[in-house]
Amino acid sequence: MNGLSVKNFGGLLPLYRVHVTAEIVDFAVNYDIKLYYRNDRPSPIEAIFGFGLPPSTGVCGFVALIDGKKIVGEIQGKSKAEEIYDDALASGKGAYLLSKSETDPNRFEMSVGNFPPNSDAEISISVVGELRLKHKKGEACMEFDFPHNLIPPGVSFTGSLDIRVSYPILDITSDLNFTKRSSDGLTSLDFNMTCTTASTKTLISIKGGELPTMWMEKWPIDEIEGHPCRKESAAMISFFPEFNSDQISDVQSEVIFLIDRSGSMAGSPMAEVIKTMDQVFNILPSTIYYNIIGFGSRMETLFSDQSHPFKGIKKTSGLHHVATMQADLGGTNLSSPLQWILNQPVRKNFSRQIFLLTDGQVDDRQECVNIVRKSVASTRIFTFGIGNVDRQLVSDLAKFSHGKSALVTKVNMKDSVVKQVKRAMQPALTDIQVEWEGSGISHAPRVLPPIWNRERYVVYANFPERTSLTGVLTASAPNGISVKFRLIPSSARMLTGKVIHRLTARALVHEMENDSNVDTSNKDKIAQLGMAYALVTTQTSFVGVEERSDPIFESMELVTQMAPQPPATRIDSNRSRAMIQLDALDAVQSIMHQNISLCLERSDNIESLMDHSHMLSDTRSQFKLSTRTLRRRLWWRNMRVVVGLACCLLLLLIYIIVTAACGFSWKCD
Repeated sequence: MNGLSVKNFGGLLPLYRVHVTAEIVDFAVNYDIKLYYRNDRPSPIEAIFGFGLPPSTGVCGFVALIDGKKIVGEIQGKSKAEEIYDDALASGKGAYLLSKSETDPNRFEMSVGNFPPNSDAEISISVVGELRLKHKKGEACMEFDFPHNLIPPGVSFTGSLDIRVSYPILDITSDLNFTKRSSDGLTSLDFNMTCTTASTKTLISIKGGELPTMWMEKWPIDEIEGHPCRKESAAMISFFPEFNSDQISDVQSEVIFLIDRSGSMAGSPMAEVIKTMDQVFNILPSTIYYNIIGFGSRMETLFSDQSHPFKGIKKTSGLHHVATMQADLGGTNLSSPLQWILNQPVRKNFSRQIFLLTDGQVDDRQECVNIVRKSVASTRIFTFGIGNVDRQLVSDLAKFSHGKSALVTKVNMKDSVVKQVKRAMQPALTDIQVEWEGSGISHAPRVLPPIWNRERYVVYANFPERTSLTGVLTASAPNGISVKFRLIPSSARMLTGKVIHRLTARALVHEMENDSNVDTSNKDKIAQLGMAYALVTTQTSFVGVEERSDPIFESMELVTQMAPQPPATRIDSNRSRAMIQLDALDAVQSIMHQNISLCLERSDNIESLMDHSHMLSDTRSQFKLSTRTLRRRLWWRNMRVVVGLACCLLLLLIYIIVTAACGFSWKCD
């Protein structure tokens, strides 16, 4: 469900229109989302708007237009932004805050405080990101997905998509109706419709891409003053190479299945795990060695000593073990079994792969990431997200180990399994290095990931003006063969803008935010990059203040946006009332997930049911921000009680004095 729901009174402040303007340059995309709401209630509100974005994106701006008044958000340190927001509300001003969730790196929350009654609001959010690459019927397709969780069915949707790529475009298809225009190497799509589908993907089929292409970008000259880092130019190198894996590999594989058997996997998720394992067993080669480890509060192994050949009686044992698995191992402690596996020696002349099947709802998230980052030389992790998935954790564990992630559903199970097994069994080009011929050039991320066959590969670079960006990208195959790719700039691919600069900064920020040794120095660097490039990070937020000649001091109703995949918002321990409500919601959410499992077993629609579960869970995110309003109300209530008690005590004191002086008859001589 979309729209703004009023907490105390029910109902919705409906989202009645969405407009998206997007631009694609090879695998880079930037887009502005405009959401149109109306507060038709007789009192001011504080609107809490939560939304999720894919892992490869970042928020780089927001603007609020309230009854014709435009407020542009300014990037500030996170604590300072919250302070400015609170001070503005206390002064009766309009206040606007856009922050990153503290627990979910792909979750963002925006507060619109003192939203006047009977007023219209246009909220504009700017986003930069990377496109995914898919292969459809043998063709490479760049995939752009409009933020479908913000475009509900029945809402008026208009938008435009400009496409500028280095490759010949073979075809464009979309789940949305569009008209197409082309001129001077630019292809434009226009959308104008009432959205009737939950899917909003657009696929751009392209030819080529085996060799690197480079786009360079200069920051707009009128905005360079006062920002030394912006004086550098930025570049994006992208390609999706194709190589014959049989010619570069002579390495055998050991596969360790790490299966989540905690309580959150009960019911339908565990049934999906068993079906996924059956699919994997059907296509794994008999030449591998394998073991199966279940984990929860404790772990349980199929073979206690070591991995065994995937054939004969050992394979039969595995099939029987999978068929009888249950979600009966308690809580979710992933770090212990993960560390146990990585402490085991790798078989000689074997590469080790971990197939992790989980919903990602673990208790030791950061510890797991830290363990994986320290062990990338020995083991790759291929994650299968099943159930109510923490997408960021599933993605990060795969990425930091040079593996791949996949979300598995009933619809795509076979395709996802086949792709993951093929990826795991084929070698990757590793030890990626870029040797630049110029000086003062740095690339992002600093630690370059491996190159996979026919998979999208993107590297960013910062370089001083008038510097040659020619270079060579080198990689190593498992059998020692060195593979080289020449990087050559082209004057035809020179832009003026901020998109590639911000994506370069976002890559560095993401790397530092996931560093196992995050210290004060790293936090300062993240804040500096966020401030310089106007990016929302763990250390920076957007804030805007609307000066008003007639301040609003009325009590505000609290409104919250129901959006998919809510974060687990941190609530301070001294806010007992909020914690009680949070615990109650957790209990209700648990019941909801059990009901979902039962319904899924009756073949009900997973998307509809999970949306309701997400909608329920999303109310958790309002507590962190709503406690500010709650504190204000409780303070005034407490003050009234204190004043009342003081008056009673004063009257009692007067009565005692008069009685002592005049007696109970109150007749004084």
